[in-house]
Amino acid sequence: MESSRVSLISGLLVAALLVPAAAWADTDTLVYLQKEEIAYVGELSAAANKQVIEVYERADPKPKWLAIRSGGGEIGVGMALGEWIADHNLGVRVLEYCLSSCANYVFTAAHKRVVSNFAVIGYHGGANSATFANELPPSASSEERLASSDALDAYIAKVAPREHLFFDKLGINPRIVLLGQFPEVEKVMGVDSRSDVACWTYSLTGFHLLGIDNIEVVNGPWVPKLLSGKEISIQLGDAVVKENLRTPLPTRVHTAEIATGH
Repeated sequence: MESSRVSLISGLLVAALLVPAAAWADTDTLVYLQKEEIAYVGELSAAANKQVIEVYERADPKPKWLAIRSGGGEIGVGMALGEWIADHNLGVRVLEYCLSSCANYVFTAAHKRVVSNFAVIGYHGGANSATFANELPPSASSEERLASSDALDAYIAKVAPREHLFFDKLGINPRIVLLGQFPEVEKVMGVDSRSDVACWTYSLTGFHLLGIDNIEVVNGPWVPKLLSGKEISIQLGDAVVKENLRTPLPTRVHTAEIATGH
């Protein structure tokens, strides 16, 4: 039973914190020095973050850029990498995609940013989202559902305040990771009603309104899509962003209520 419970909790955390796997094709995470920048390719992880620090400390001269392609990872790991990037004044380059925790905490933390004209910077919620999907198998017992939900609640109670402090320190509107989930925005933009949309993004003006500047687009205009040509993000309109800059942050629903349907 204990092994099953751990497996369920682990699966829940992954499901809650990553963009749907069909959105990208990450393999094992790779970290290496490429000329004078650090390359980070794959899911965010504590082990990969440690490699980034080691590569940086060994390098001479010190790299000024982190080039990343990632579908995301655990919230705490993402914030740890973002905090390190901010502390070391690194820029972030994105050629293909930076999704979920990568967009939330790595792209936002950069001193400056360079994106290709097709790069996807995709958001789909954060530590202060109103709900988290408790995607457990149908065979899961009520005890297992409640145990995994309680574990997630405890986890979110730990990382949610840290997220507030993270964005406050950077001077970024915390709604950047939440706007697409606001009922009034979803109604206008249809973020959750299209099966081909895994996340939302912003225009350069939208990013500016939320506190993010210093974005250079190589060979613009910027039209986010995967290399396959598939568009997985929906761009929230500038007017929608402006109208919701001060919308009250959501009150989270207890995960157990979602899991049990009560």
